[in-house]
Amino acid sequence: MFTNNERLSTVLSTGIPQRRSIYAIFVHFGSNDTTKAAIDSLLSGSTRPDSIIVVDHAESAFAYGDNGVIVIRPEINTGYFGGLQTGITHAVALGAKNNDLCILLNNDVVFARDSLESISHWWSSYGNVNTLAGASLGAVSLLSGRARIMSEQQISSSLGTIPYVHGSCMVGEVGLFTSIEFPTSLFLYWEDVLLSMLVCKAGGSLRAIPGLQPIHDDQSSPVSPTKLYYMVRNGAYVLEVYTPVLWRLYWFILNTIRKAYHANMAGDKHAMVKRALRDARSCILGKANI
Repeated sequence: MFTNNERLSTVLSTGIPQRRSIYAIFVHFGSNDTTKAAIDSLLSGSTRPDSIIVVDHAESAFAYGDNGVIVIRPEINTGYFGGLQTGITHAVALGAKNNDLCILLNNDVVFARDSLESISHWWSSYGNVNTLAGASLGAVSLLSGRARIMSEQQISSSLGTIPYVHGSCMVGEVGLFTSIEFPTSLFLYWEDVLLSMLVCKAGGSLRAIPGLQPIHDDQSSPVSPTKLYYMVRNGAYVLEVYTPVLWRLYWFILNTIRKAYHANMAGDKHAMVKRALRDARSCILGKANI
């Protein structure tokens, strides 16, 4: 259960709400220029993060220059949410308080000028330690397992959908991310869906911050075998393990049929889907040797 006791005690003891610090956390991989552009966009406005933490999962070391950007290079690539958790842990070590803001970002997200000011103002009116917010909301159909982006600023669970905050830009207080189970075992994809499910289960709410429209292009390239594997495996796992009991039974049966179908089809794509479904059923998670 989350509380606002720390924030309330701070306000009541001083009479004036203290300034909320902002920690921006990126997980870097791929092109250095892509991550640098994302950081530049955060530094272009009148409101800047108090700390920018980059968790470096690239093959060669990332460097931004002498601008106060903190780069952490773990020995092991723990995936997107594993990297974000490393960044959150480092923010706490730097002195982040429970009511400070963490903005969790893909390294290819580029913001318009003064987006951080919009986030800060919105949070002062609508956010709290129970809130998981972001640039956009999505919904996964429990019938098909497919996701779509929603236009609503706030959505709740229904019998046939799983609402979630899109993982390219997620905003929450430090107290949320350190008090709830943080899904790090999936390595890639479906992590934002699972985190959103866990927040809702704990009584939290999912919100979209109006007008916050960072540029994030996740659809331009074809689906690689690696992406296909993680999307199928992690989706099957989440739907069979974390949904209500009747939906878990539905997906157990459906994924059993899917695995039998792909096992009888020729081709690398079918073999990859079969492996993904098999690993999901066996709870073989984390980084895969693909």
